[in-house]
This record gives sequence, structure tokens and C-alpha cells, in this order.
Amino acid sequence: MKSTLRHIIILAIIGTAMFSCHLFPETVTRPIPDIESGPISLDFDYSNSITKSGWIRFMDLSEGIIDYEWNFGFQENGEPVKSYTGAPKVRFPSNGSYNVMLVGISYEGDTLTVTKAVIVSNY
Repeated sequence: MKSTLRHIIILAIIGTAMFSCHLFPETVTRPIPDIESGPISLDFDYSNSITKSGWIRFMDLSEGIIDYEWNFGFQENGEPVKSYTGAPKVRFPSNGSYNVMLVGISYEGDTLTVTKAVIVSNY
């Protein structure tokens, strides 16, 4: 009987220590952002890779955009080079200036377009 009582007391102490010390991670619930009530804008920036010749990394600076279509201003195998992701990485054929066009569709269904000259200078 003493042995059983001792085991119960030990288990109670261990259980209290575990819960009071947060050995089990607490669940954190974060709200999901509501993009349908925010601003809508389409913009991007870019940077030349310092380690990979010809590669450019694009950064999406848009808000409220749900679909993307990039046209990078050059062709490969007779077809325009395109991407449909928010922030693509692309290898350009040579140094130079390329007119990169980004078309975005907002959550409201509006189509926005922005074109920028991208300078490739890492060959």
C-alpha cells in the first residue's frame, strides 16, 4: 500500500513539474490575414546574383495580388520566357537592358501591369 501511494505521489509531482515548466509546447493560434480588405498594388524589384553569372532574383513588392505573369523581355527557343510565380529567379542570355513586364490579378479581379528596365550586369 505504501509503495502504491509513493508511486501516485511521484507521478503527481512529475505531472505538476511538466505542466508548470511548459515541457509541452503551447498551441499558438495566429489570425489569418484578410487580403480582401487590404490595399492593392503591383510592383517588383530585382538584384543581380553575385555568384551565378546571368541570374537575376526578382522580389515581389505587390499587395493584394493573387495571380502573376512575368514576361522577361527575351526569347528562348522562339518563345517568350515567362514565369507565373510571385518571386522568380531567371537566367538572362547576356548583359544588357531588358524590359520586364509583370501582370498581376488582384483578389478583386482587377488586372494591373508594370514594366521596368532590368539591367543585367553579372556576366
